[in-house]
Order: sequence, then C-alpha cells, then structure tokens
Amino acid sequence: MIDTYGVKKMSAMDYYRVFQEVQSAKQLARTHMKTQISTHEREKHKVSNGETQSVMAPRKWGSNLDVQA
Repeated sequence: MIDTYGVKKMSAMDYYRVFQEVQSAKQLARTHMKTQISTHEREKHKVSNGETQSVMAPRKWGSNLDVQA
C-alpha cells in the first residue's frame, strides 16, 4: 500500500492508474498549448508579411515587363 499523504491508502495498481491518468492529462494540456502557440505564430506571421508587402507588383514581374530592342 502506498500512503498518499494520509488522504487515502491506495494499492499499487490504483496508484499506477491515477499516475497514468495524470500523465495523459498533462500530455493533453501540452498538446493543446502547442496547438495554440503554433496557431498564434502562424497568424502573427501572416500579419507581419501583410505589413511588409509592397503595394507594387512583385519583383519577378519586372523581368517580364522589360523592353528588349
């Protein structure tokens, strides 16, 4: 039996089940946070690209517009 700070005595199997449940809850929280962070970074990247884009045509179009004699 494992003493859990006097709250309740648990068998090793019960303790293992609780441990696994806590670990899977932590993993789920980490996955959720990674998803939120990656979404935030993607949106931030879109905004920063939108601010730095020129209102003129892309540079690669210049070669198509060159006049050659």
